Amino acid sequence: MHRVARTTPVGYRLAMHQPVIGIPAGRMRRNWDFDNEVDGCGHLYAQAVLDAGGLPWVMPLTTDPAALDAMLSRCDGLLLTGGGDVNPQRYRPNLTDAERRLAVGICDERDEMEIHLCRAAWQRKLPVLAICRGLQVLNVALGGTLHLHIDGHEQPRNRWNAHRLVWRDRERWVNSSHHQALDKVAPELTVTARADDGIVEAAECRDGRYCVGVQFHPERLVAQRPEEWRWLFREFVDATTRR
Repeated sequence: MHRVARTTPVGYRLAMHQPVIGIPAGRMRRNWDFDNEVDGCGHLYAQAVLDAGGLPWVMPLTTDPAALDAMLSRCDGLLLTGGGDVNPQRYRPNLTDAERRLAVGICDERDEMEIHLCRAAWQRKLPVLAICRGLQVLNVALGGTLHLHIDGHEQPRNRWNAHRLVWRDRERWVNSSHHQALDKVAPELTVTARADDGIVEAAECRDGRYCVGVQFHPERLVAQRPEEWRWLFREFVDATTRR
């Protein structure tokens, strides 16, 4: 009996040493004749991770805690992406009908998945980068609340200079496409940047671990102005290798 020699492609060997970045999927509907519900994320998130030296893994939507823990155990970092609103019942249970109508794009399964992953990643001290909705999920998961609606922060997706902020000791221009924002900040987080109108634009953990949340969309900024924003994803991926 002859055995066939198997070789491993160079690209695969390199990938085996890249930190795995878990990206929880959202659920989207497509007008297909079959299987028209798709789990996925915007391609710019995964591309930014790849460009920073990480290996993105889009985690399928599930609320099974055992499956979530098993998936997270294979990750070196967690990236939370943008999307619809967190169900306000999770942080403000006594809503009026008018307040309830302010929330859009709710997916309870995604809320449950991401809140579970946030809390588990926090317990494991896993590096986390949370973007837009991701920052809001992180804040709610750790005991904070959200403004149900704010005005003036929903801007065109392709606009990179919607407003200014000072973050990491530098003035920066960022994009903006959200209608909710942090209200009561979770005890484990500290605000590190605000817009001129006081809206929280960045929050980080108090104890020195890598847990960074931003209300803007750096994955779009990387695509538009890589020389100014690629550093954030590199910093995140580098943090996963120092654990």
